[in-house]
Amino acid sequence: MTTATLDLNDLLARADAFAGAGDWTAAQLQLARARIIAPHDAGVATGHGISLLRLGRLPDALTEFQHAARLAPDNPEALNNLGFASALNGQAQAAETAFMAALDRDPEHGAAIRNLAQLYLDLDRLQEGVGLLVSRVRSVPDDADALHLLGTCYEEVDDVESARALFRQAVVLRPEEVEFQTALARVSPARPEAVLARPGLSDKLSRLKAAAQPVQTMAQPAASGAPALQTKTAAVAFYGTGEQSDATRLAVPANALADLRHRVKLTRTPDAKDLKDFDVMVFSRPHLSPELMHHLKQARAAGKVVIVDMESDPRGLAVDHPRRAYLASAEALANLDLALSEADLVTVPTEYLAAALQTRCRRVSVAPSGWSPANAWWTKPGPAHDGVVLGWVGDPSQDRDLLEIAPALHQVLHTRPEARIAIAGSPSAYQAFDDVTEARKLFLPMVAADDFPFLLAHFDVLLAPVRERCLASLGSDQRLMEAGARGLPWVASPAPAWTTWPGGGEFCATESDWVSQIERLIDDAALRDRLQQAGRAIARSRSADMIGTRWQQMIDDVMAR
Repeated sequence: MTTATLDLNDLLARADAFAGAGDWTAAQLQLARARIIAPHDAGVATGHGISLLRLGRLPDALTEFQHAARLAPDNPEALNNLGFASALNGQAQAAETAFMAALDRDPEHGAAIRNLAQLYLDLDRLQEGVGLLVSRVRSVPDDADALHLLGTCYEEVDDVESARALFRQAVVLRPEEVEFQTALARVSPARPEAVLARPGLSDKLSRLKAAAQPVQTMAQPAASGAPALQTKTAAVAFYGTGEQSDATRLAVPANALADLRHRVKLTRTPDAKDLKDFDVMVFSRPHLSPELMHHLKQARAAGKVVIVDMESDPRGLAVDHPRRAYLASAEALANLDLALSEADLVTVPTEYLAAALQTRCRRVSVAPSGWSPANAWWTKPGPAHDGVVLGWVGDPSQDRDLLEIAPALHQVLHTRPEARIAIAGSPSAYQAFDDVTEARKLFLPMVAADDFPFLLAHFDVLLAPVRERCLASLGSDQRLMEAGARGLPWVASPAPAWTTWPGGGEFCATESDWVSQIERLIDDAALRDRLQQAGRAIARSRSADMIGTRWQQMIDDVMAR
């Protein structure tokens, strides 16, 4: 070993020690000396470039990364570093070229994919940026950084439910990462608004989404033969927690009442002026939000009509449910009891849930969940694909439900080569099918409520399993209703809230039942067509105009008391 080699190793060791202690000035001095000894060492040039970046000397850092890339032109890491430094120096075209070169050498280079996606987002090339992230998360569901960046995109268009699912999975993968924990806290339902990391992106993504959507028709008034409603045109405010389930549940009646000439507000941020401007206040799961509970108490004190809308009974949650600490904490349950007792009316989606809550409130009425034919995604043809796609939708807290039928699905996938599996919403659920070839599986990130029906269009059969210990806690039949509206045959667990849904699929209680029913649907296209038609016919009773009529009747009744 030569003296120069000993000197170089000594300089690098000291640089590493200084960097570990956070003294980047001293580290840079050692690396500058090492560059003199080893001018053709790409690793040394890279280390020197990193130290210069840490010191904010961006042009000098770029020079070092350019030198490293010349020394190692086929090294994807060196090319990614060059792209990163170019972007920091405002050289977007050079950055894109470098990132693309890195991906030419290694198409799965995670850092280069994420950095190129970030560059596209910063350049307003949103479709390309989001597309890269969606593809990355689909192919590598445990890329925590990609999950976090994609979650930020959803957060910035106010789709907090999708953002929360992605941030939660990133935290599961890297629980020590403060940035991920902070992101998840930002979209906690207790906060009234999401924080925008890059102001302005919301409008840009909204324009991109609008440009891709089909032409939609305005909601039409009820047919002339329908009975006229004696409307009081009350002003109605709907308040949700910010979760997507709230948006899905509340948007249909809110828009339907607006069509009936009511003044309507749908928000997750109560305003003090609402106490003056609105007659009826509908709170969805207010026990989960201190802000909603405070506003509910103010509404009661001001003599407003207070309606509490519930989708489930948290007291029925299984003790090992992943979200029990949030949905059914001691504080949440105490707030729930208070909200139910204060409400003039409690609305629920099913008779099953009404029976469960009727002894804990003054009055309960069934207000079924609905869908809007004005959203053209319900009928837009789905993407072309081979085989028969078995689809599941859920967040990571519902993974255990899917795992209940995972053996049945693996058996079907093994014996039926035409079967495909699609997982929407939970990257960790997708990983349960690591042994299935990429050509036979698909991951779909969760989308906003308006786009949800087109997500369903990727499926041929909807799977809705529920663990036995969780069957009783379900209070809504919304998933089966959505399957019917989209024209999807379904296979589901026999949850009490679901078994009154009259058609469009089959209930299965055992693993052998799941296998045989799924195989029947794969083998019998005519059966799928019959179930599809039956489901659509039933779902018509849940269209927006019907839901609006029901809410109008309930509001008229409660205001007359």
